[in-house]
Amino acid sequence: MSEQNSGHSNKRKIVIGGAIVAAAAIVAVSSLMQAPTDGKDTAGTIMPAQRYHAPQSTAQDVQGGALSGAGGVTNQVLDTATNGAMNAATDKAVDNATDRATDRATDRATDRATDRATDRATDRATDRATDRATDRATDRATDRATDRATDRAVDKATDRAVDRATDR
Repeated sequence: MSEQNSGHSNKRKIVIGGAIVAAAAIVAVSSLMQAPTDGKDTAGTIMPAQRYHAPQSTAQDVQGGALSGAGGVTNQVLDTATNGAMNAATDKAVDNATDRATDRATDRATDRATDRATDRATDRATDRATDRATDRATDRATDRATDRATDRAVDKATDRAVDRATDR
């Protein structure tokens, strides 16, 4: 593993060394080259450049009416087409917004109804189960208590009867 790491370090050192040598060569070559000194070749860099300025359009240059190259399409037709496109886009946006709002409202109403129904069903099931468990526990406890009391009463009555019979 150390051999692999040393191989990578040697390659890395070679690449870095090559980059340094290339940078030094570029600096040396550029310092040997001289910039032109006559004014003819340096017109745009030393003095402001001459730019073309077109004359501004006037109201007479711009003509209303039919558009050139549009096959005689008038502004009214373009307005109608533009209005139609805007109306279609608006209708689509309104439909999308309505659909989203309807979906959200439906989802909320469904969630609320489901939650309420689940809560009611859970409450009813819990109440029924609690009532049944309570009734069973009460019945068992009553039965046990009755059985014990009866057994004790019978035992006492039997003991008394035996005692009376033997005392005579």
